[in-house]
Amino acid sequence: MLNVLHAVQQNPVVMQAVFVDQRQPLDAATVESLFELPNWSESGSNRRRVEARIVTYWRDLLQDLEGH
Repeated sequence: MLNVLHAVQQNPVVMQAVFVDQRQPLDAATVESLFELPNWSESGSNRRRVEARIVTYWRDLLQDLEGH
């Protein structure tokens, strides 16, 4: 759902800095900005609730990792 491979293929120079270059510390906002939000399912649907939960977990993970 997050299309990490696609992001790497479409933005290799930017993603290289994420995975290799350590000159600037990464923060949650920088990593999140590299990804596009999904094409959401219909509002109010079960699928949409699952998608929203996954995106929330992703953002929470980034925040947790930034805190360590």
